Amino acid sequence: LLQAASTGNIQLIHMSLRMGGDLAEKGDDGSTALHCAARAGHSEVVEYLLALGARLQEMNEKGRSAFQEAIMGGDEKTVKVLLVAGVD
Repeated sequence: LLQAASTGNIQLIHMSLRMGGDLAEKGDDGSTALHCAARAGHSEVVEYLLALGARLQEMNEKGRSAFQEAIMGGDEKTVKVLLVAGVD
């Protein structure tokens, strides 16, 4: 799930979730799929994950939210998607 989010593969995310994947799953650095997609600038994946209930306020081990990761990633559209979703 995390790799699929990092690469922007919505179909693989969908399949992973259907096979029991968990949106709250965290990688070694504490990042969720939402963090991974936001960091990589995959705005469509971010929208998809949010529609499925991904948590905006979840922090990784560096204390960063998906919104902060999106800012660091530099993709303006992804930042806007998260702002519209109601990030603090």
